[in-house]
Amino acid sequence: MALELTVDALKKLYSDACVFMVGDDVLETVRWLAEDGIDILVLTRSGAVHCLDQSAEALDARVVPVGMAIGLRGILAGAKTEEAARSWVAFAERQKMHASVPVAVLSGFAGKKRLDASRFVLSQLHNQATDLQDQMERKEAGLAFMRRKNEQLLLNYEKARRMIRGTGYGLQQIAMELPVGDETAGPGGTIETSLLQQVLPGDSAGLWGVSLYFQEKPEAPLIVDGHVEVKVFRASDGKCLARDQRGYQHLREWCTFDMKEACGAIFGDAVLRVSWHGDLENAPLLALSSVEADRFGDGHGRTAALRVLKGLAEIPEDVEHGAAVKPVERKCVADSEVIFRHAWAFGDAIPNELDGSPLIEVNDEEGWIQTHAQAGNPSGFVLRNVLEVGALDASISVCTSHEAAPLCVYSLIAVEHRAAEGFEARRTKVLDYLGAGRGSANLSEGMHAVHQIVAPMLNSKLFLHFEEPLESAADLFMVVQSVKKTAAYAWCRWHDLRLGKIFDSQVTKLSAPKIADGSMGLRVRSFHFPDLAGRIEFVSGKTQLDELSKSLGFSPMLISEETGSLQTHPLKDQMSAAVLEAGVPSGTLRIASEVETTHDAAPAFMYMMAVVSPEVKERERVVRNVFSRLDPQNQKTWQGINGRKTIQWAAKSLFARRSDRIEIELALPLDEPADIVFAVKPVGESVAYGWCQWYSLNITTAPVIRQQGGQVGDHGDDD
Repeated sequence: MALELTVDALKKLYSDACVFMVGDDVLETVRWLAEDGIDILVLTRSGAVHCLDQSAEALDARVVPVGMAIGLRGILAGAKTEEAARSWVAFAERQKMHASVPVAVLSGFAGKKRLDASRFVLSQLHNQATDLQDQMERKEAGLAFMRRKNEQLLLNYEKARRMIRGTGYGLQQIAMELPVGDETAGPGGTIETSLLQQVLPGDSAGLWGVSLYFQEKPEAPLIVDGHVEVKVFRASDGKCLARDQRGYQHLREWCTFDMKEACGAIFGDAVLRVSWHGDLENAPLLALSSVEADRFGDGHGRTAALRVLKGLAEIPEDVEHGAAVKPVERKCVADSEVIFRHAWAFGDAIPNELDGSPLIEVNDEEGWIQTHAQAGNPSGFVLRNVLEVGALDASISVCTSHEAAPLCVYSLIAVEHRAAEGFEARRTKVLDYLGAGRGSANLSEGMHAVHQIVAPMLNSKLFLHFEEPLESAADLFMVVQSVKKTAAYAWCRWHDLRLGKIFDSQVTKLSAPKIADGSMGLRVRSFHFPDLAGRIEFVSGKTQLDELSKSLGFSPMLISEETGSLQTHPLKDQMSAAVLEAGVPSGTLRIASEVETTHDAAPAFMYMMAVVSPEVKERERVVRNVFSRLDPQNQKTWQGINGRKTIQWAAKSLFARRSDRIEIELALPLDEPADIVFAVKPVGESVAYGWCQWYSLNITTAPVIRQQGGQVGDHGDDD
């Protein structure tokens, strides 16, 4: 059967987002669809398609379809047009569409046809709305990911800047210097020109400025009218990225031209253009370098004497639409801290429900707080002074943990502290707000709130964003109420509280570039475990590691090239630990490592990092002694140093997917490099899914004081 369309039908089919084909034998029965605003095309028994009420002359001009239109939502056919509808479906299947085109064959009396057509069209419109909603959710999730990624990149960038500052290095350095030669360029120079253009040496990423060496003409007057302009162009497309100019009277020897506008916008080759303007006869001359230019310069082996200044760009204060770009640091409040600080929000006594369950309870192992909703009355807890000055947002995960529970309204309410206003007054404001309704009009000054209706067994998240950073500390109320008159099984759990705060840069305005003295600051080095693989061994030796790997079916110690991590799997009846030999050099002040259990089903594990003095002969016995004394319930055992000062350790207990950092402020006297031990043990009985990862190892050492001595043989007296 030949499939054809009129020109108007072709335009409509391929341009509309939602259109239905209707067989001409059932058209009169379902013509009301067009009256209700639904776009329809008429399908004839021969397989041709035309628009509704199209003129006879237009039916003669037909074209063959090219590909299948995604806007076709379905076909309504009768007994006589069913074969034509199946032909269009077969054509769509040959195009490998994401979903096949549904067909509804209408039969029976007219009323039944209208009812079946209504059901079919409504179901397809519902599917369209669902598809659109899914697309919007995926798009919103993608945008949210990009926002979080952008904030994290900005945060990491600012951390890197501060670390560079903190270790004694400046943010700008002289990356390259070409010495001054005998020749000059400019009006009246060795190279007579008023425009000099050359390629800068090296990769121009991070270009912050260019220093050029100028020489005055002996016969020039004191005041000369004119200026020199310096521009930097991107070699790939010739776009000018930065420019600066200096008056002739200010050009004496080395002069720096500001190019920081190009700092974050240029990579690879860059072109430098120097031009003279004004009184050319008395203009200063640009000194050329004695270095012969090879893969840079003006193309004739010549280059200007210059200093290339490079560094880290400033985080932009404004973007294209004028909004400030500031990274937000969101820290996760430890579950133990939330459990320790929480308090019942609505009275001193905690009444019981009719079934005897308390309105609030905690779970230390899983790290959640559970509030039992009440019918008609609020139930919840408060964290006092948890929001600091400058806080920008707060979020918390919620879940009603019983499938028979009713719908519940979860509320996250922040109340700022006001002068002469105590906690009782703030709590009264919350109660008044909840009693008057949750509209924004009922919010008192200094109150911020967000609400969400959550279905049973559905994990959700409340996100409270403040329009402006808080100017005072604030209390955070977590409140829940049942939507129905009953609150049976309304076990409402709260966990994973996160607070966001703008990560403002405290670094002062940058001074002129200078070469920093690296000997005056601490030295921080970061190592990836694959680079140290040759020095890492199992604490009990290679033979024991091979035997364990054969008996267990996996190795309790792995080094991942992909993630750059060290994995130590805990064992039930013995110690699981890796040792980095001579990993701590003398003069070390601090060692640290990021840790995480990377499986959702894993139980809690105890991570221990220890430094063992090179004086220890029986390393395994000493480590095992400390390892056996670690008590997950007693934090006093989590860090310390033994009496002989031969081992120092630090430990932490972590649940699955909770990353943390283990640090040791070294107090051991070390004359020689010491060993580092990375050990894990189970908190309970289970060691399943013990994918315990140790990420990059950071070592901070003391500054090296260089001795400044005189020249050899210079023993003369001052006089």
